[in-house]
Amino acid sequence: MPPTLPSVLEATLILTGQFNSTLSTPLPPSESQSTTNNHPAPLPLLSTSATALKAQTTKLSLLAINTPFTPSALIAVLTTVNESILPSLVTAALLAIPAEYTRAFHAEAKLLVKDALREFGSLVGVVKVIAGGAGSGDEGKGEGKATVTVTEQQKGEVMTCTGRVWKACEQLVSFAEEGVVGFVAGKARQYLELVRDGIRELEEWDPEEDGDDEDDPFWDDGDELGGKGDEGTDKDKGKGKADDESNDEDTTIANLQSEKSHLLRLLNPISQIYPAIISHRLKNKTFSSSTSKDQRKHQHGLPQTQISQLDRLLPHLRELPNLVDEAAGSLYDHDIDNAVMYTMQVRKCAFAAAEAARLPLIDNSHGNGDNMPGNEGGGEKGEKKVAGEEDKFPKWVDTWMRVIEEIAKSRVNNAGS
Repeated sequence: MPPTLPSVLEATLILTGQFNSTLSTPLPPSESQSTTNNHPAPLPLLSTSATALKAQTTKLSLLAINTPFTPSALIAVLTTVNESILPSLVTAALLAIPAEYTRAFHAEAKLLVKDALREFGSLVGVVKVIAGGAGSGDEGKGEGKATVTVTEQQKGEVMTCTGRVWKACEQLVSFAEEGVVGFVAGKARQYLELVRDGIRELEEWDPEEDGDDEDDPFWDDGDELGGKGDEGTDKDKGKGKADDESNDEDTTIANLQSEKSHLLRLLNPISQIYPAIISHRLKNKTFSSSTSKDQRKHQHGLPQTQISQLDRLLPHLRELPNLVDEAAGSLYDHDIDNAVMYTMQVRKCAFAAAEAARLPLIDNSHGNGDNMPGNEGGGEKGEKKVAGEEDKFPKWVDTWMRVIEEIAKSRVNNAGS
C-alpha cells in the first residue's frame, strides 16, 4: 500500500526529532578519535546535503501553497529528504570528529545541523496543518489532486519557515566552505569585537560621575533625630565626618582613575593579539586549481598536531573577553583588589594565546611582516610562504610581550612610589 501524505509528514517529524536527539548525545570516546579515512569527507558532504535540503525545501513550500494541491508530489519531495538528505546531513556533522576538526568545530557543526532540522520540522508542521484541510481520502490518491484551501496566514507561515530553512542551509554551506581554520578565524574576530566593546565601555566610564549619589530621601532629616539641645555639637561632628568622607571619596576616585588608565594601557596592545593571530596563523587553507572535485571529496581534517594547537588556542581567545569584562566590572563596583587580580589574569590569558600560536598552525600559510597589527591590509587569503621567507610572528610576540610587561611593571613602580 503506497504511503499517504499524513503518514509521510508524521514520519518526517519523527525523524527530525530522532536526529536531533542523536546530535544532542555526546560521541563516545572511541568514535571521537581518528581511526580511518574510509568514510566520506564530512565538509563536502555537509555542503552538498545543505544545498540539496534548501532546494527540496523550495519545492515543498511551492507545492504546499500553490494549486492544485498534489499529495503525490509532496510525498516524493519528503521521501527524498527523509531517505537521503537528512541522514547525510546528520552523518556529516557526526563525521566532523573532534580529533580531526577540533572540539569547537564539531560542536558547531552539530548545532548548525540541529538548527536546520528544527526549522525544517517547523515547515513540515505547517504543511501538515494545510494537508489536514484536504478532503477525506484525497491524500491517498497516487496521482490525484486534493481540494485544499490555503489561507493567506498559512501562506505567510510557509514562506517564513522556508526563509528560516534557507538561512540555516546557507550557514551550513558557508561553515563547510570555511573549514576549521576559517571557523577559528571567525571566532577570533567575534572575540576581538567583544574585547573592543569592553575597551570602549571602559573609556566612557567616569568614576567621578559613577560616585555621585542622589540625596537619600530617607535621611534628609536625620540631623533632627538627636533633638534640639545637641544641635550645635552634632553639626560640628557632622562637619568633621563629612570632611573625612570627602577625602576618602577623593582618594577612591583617584585610585579608580589610576586603575582605569592602567587597564586601558594594557588592553589596547593586548587586543592586538587577535589580528596578529588571524593574519599569521589562521590563513584560510584553499584548494589549489589542480585539486579535482573527486580529490576534495576525500580530503579530511587537519593533522592531529595542528588540531591540538587549535584546541589549546581557542579557549584562551574565548576567555579573554570574559576576563576583560570581569576586570572592568570590578572597577565599576569600586573593587580595586579584584580589578588588579583580573587584570593580571587578562595578561596571563593573552600570553597563553600567543604561546599557543607561536608555532605555525598551517603549513605554507604564513603571513609576512606587512600584515602585522596596524597594517593588516593583506586580508586573510594570504599567499603561500615563499621558500626561505622568515616567519616574523614569533619575534613580534616577543616584542609584544615585552611591551605589555613594561606597562605592568610601570603600575608596580607607581604603586611603590
